[in-house]
Amino acid sequence: MKRLRVPLLLTLLLPLLFACSAQSTREENASNLVRINVDLGKAYIQDGNYSQAMVKLQRALSADSNYAPAHSTIAVLYWRLGNYEKAEEHFHEALRLSPNDPLAHNSYGVFLCERKRIKESEQQFRMAYSNPLYDRPEVAYSNAGMCALREHKLDKAEKYFRAALRRDPNFAPALLRMAELSYQRQRYLPARAYLERYAEVGPQTAASLWLGIRVENKLGDRNTASSYALRLKAKFPDSDETRQLLDMQSHE
Repeated sequence: MKRLRVPLLLTLLLPLLFACSAQSTREENASNLVRINVDLGKAYIQDGNYSQAMVKLQRALSADSNYAPAHSTIAVLYWRLGNYEKAEEHFHEALRLSPNDPLAHNSYGVFLCERKRIKESEQQFRMAYSNPLYDRPEVAYSNAGMCALREHKLDKAEKYFRAALRRDPNFAPALLRMAELSYQRQRYLPARAYLERYAEVGPQTAASLWLGIRVENKLGDRNTASSYALRLKAKFPDSDETRQLLDMQSHE
């Protein structure tokens, strides 16, 4: 089956497998088995083992077709396999069964954004981050910001990223996006500040290092720019960002 790349932020939507305690009644045990199969399906998706994920999730739905998390999880799996029609079908069923589930709204919002259905995705993100029971609204805010960036709506994107950071000042994806937005708007000192905050809580990536090089060049700090450049070439020698760096250096 064809496998497609799903955006990085989506990985935040798939919780790790958790242990379930044994229950005494047959009904409770059956319910636990459904949940365990869904959790195994999530873990297999995260590991890229889609065939085993499908087995576990179909087994869960065969046992209980009204278990909303099974539908929302298999929707993500179908999405990764490029079967958008089946993915949407299961997203709809998950939200029919559990209309106030913020994780399902968030996942469906990312799906809609990737399908370039921007207005629909924004509605789904709003239903996620406005839910007082959602303990990670910064994820939905950041996803909404990413979707706004796809439409080149910088003001709207910044509003969402700032909302994410009000909720969690150390949320790495929002810090990096604010650094990028600040650079685009020629606000180089704030861009540096956001990158420094990001470096304290997020992993070094080719994108973050390349951004650091460009920010420090604009601020005239050649030593720091060179430090970023050395790390970029050492850690990500085959990246597009390293190729851009080498091209820039060849024209200096």
